[in-house]
Amino acid sequence: MTSVASGTGAWIVDLAGLRSSEPHVRGSVQNLYRVERDGRTYLVADATDSGSAFDVGTFFTVPGSGRSRTELRHAVFRRLATPEAWRRLTRADLVACCGADEGARLSDGSRLAELRSEGAATHHVGLIDEETGEVTSAFVPSAAVVVREHPVIKPEHFAYRGRPSWDYHRYQVATAKVLALEHIFRLGSPAGSSIVERYRRALDAGGQREADAVAESAGVSGPITPWGRFEAMVYDCSTKYEDHDRYLGWQEAVHVCGVDHRVFLSVIELLELCTVQVATMFTSLGLGLWDIKWEAAVDGEDVVVVDTVDHDSVRITKDRVVEGRRCHFQFNKQAIRDYYRILHPEWVSALDHAKHRAEEDAGARTFRQIYDEGVGLGEYPPIPELDPVFTAIQGDKYDVVAAGTSGRVAPDLANERVESIADRELAYYEGRGRAGELLDHISG
Repeated sequence: MTSVASGTGAWIVDLAGLRSSEPHVRGSVQNLYRVERDGRTYLVADATDSGSAFDVGTFFTVPGSGRSRTELRHAVFRRLATPEAWRRLTRADLVACCGADEGARLSDGSRLAELRSEGAATHHVGLIDEETGEVTSAFVPSAAVVVREHPVIKPEHFAYRGRPSWDYHRYQVATAKVLALEHIFRLGSPAGSSIVERYRRALDAGGQREADAVAESAGVSGPITPWGRFEAMVYDCSTKYEDHDRYLGWQEAVHVCGVDHRVFLSVIELLELCTVQVATMFTSLGLGLWDIKWEAAVDGEDVVVVDTVDHDSVRITKDRVVEGRRCHFQFNKQAIRDYYRILHPEWVSALDHAKHRAEEDAGARTFRQIYDEGVGLGEYPPIPELDPVFTAIQGDKYDVVAAGTSGRVAPDLANERVESIADRELAYYEGRGRAGELLDHISG
């Protein structure tokens, strides 16, 4: 563990020294280094330009995306911690995202009053200036931030007589921890989102009754169709520490969360309000929020917003009319998922097949182990490379969202850039004879 300068003066982090050492955690899209200041442990989160999707870990790179994701992360967390930002949030904002009844309840509630007085508690400390090493609340070009560390307690994977499972006991009994759930708040059902895929699979496998059960478990009334907007914000969740995202029904989510139900509901209410706050940030750039993933930690009954919010944890779109159809151009990692689904569908099918096998594997192999073995045996195709031309378009998307939310670029100029980037993406698919498939996927 590295000690850093303490006291009331500037907090200086030797970022170059950290990067030359082995990180505490080498992640798929960021590296974590432990540092200490005044007897307390912090983490330096250093974003890379690497990307991950489909639960397979790092397999593509978007140059410059590390800094862009960090800039957006800093903009979001700084805004969440600022009481003035919460005082600007209106009842109309809440109703637009949450529905009339829930929006009115949140508008008049004590939690919003607390946020308008104190801001939200987060683990975010600040950016690290890459030239001086100073930790700052200002916006400077940087891929690294400092955050307060919270205990991470992962479940243990085991199998008994060919029945794989996860043991959450150590996690359950801990009172201070990062919650083992990814909390997902949905304002709609964009094509490619898990809730659309789960509904469709249930409909194909078991008919309308099974599909209705999927919708009900996510709190949705009525059918789930691609590019539909919900009447009220929907709470959904998946496991965080298992080998792939496992979506949970309400009762199992309450259990896996591992806290008193009052604390669990407090987490949901706080993150619901945070979702509205972030939605207003994107609206100013002409972008619409569809869903967002949050993570939270608890220490007893105290709730803290943790991890990161960046282009990889939201679905935001620029809506345009193309050939008489209303289309939703993705300005987030979903665009890369769509690229693989349109241009490399056989690979995506192979991943789904490996995940299905992992759920019933007698040897308790993870789906990635099954997939890698299948590649070696010629049963599955290897991971396809991301086209550099398409990669450059995605890099510009990362940059414009970060620039607009941080104030580096004025909202009207950011909106113009967003329009231009959407044109370039459409032209890319037209040049490969796949524009029809793209428009089919993003229209509704």
